[in-house]
Amino acid sequence: MNVFLAYAPEDELLKNELEEHLSLLQKQGAITVWNAGKIAPGEDISVRTAEQIRAARLILLLISSDFLASDLTEHPDIKNALAQQRINKQVCVIPIVIRDCVWRVGELAHLKPPA
Repeated sequence: MNVFLAYAPEDELLKNELEEHLSLLQKQGAITVWNAGKIAPGEDISVRTAEQIRAARLILLLISSDFLASDLTEHPDIKNALAQQRINKQVCVIPIVIRDCVWRVGELAHLKPPA
């Protein structure tokens, strides 16, 4: 299963910690995790990110005030994934609140964090 991690650059350390927790699933081949930090030099960040979002079955949004201030919530492929989740459940978008903030507004209002 392809997993896309969406996060603000300011939250890099917390993203790394989450990846450590997911590492066993990656080693077992159950998931493949991708994030913008894996873009190779010379690659088009917009094109590569869009490809990875579209390929993902699970999108983890690492929610913080910096994430909300970024353009990620407005990314067309993130918006499309949110719409797909509502319609056909082929994509699962999960918010993970990594720093307290007001996030249950707009496009993200319908999402439920993990229990």
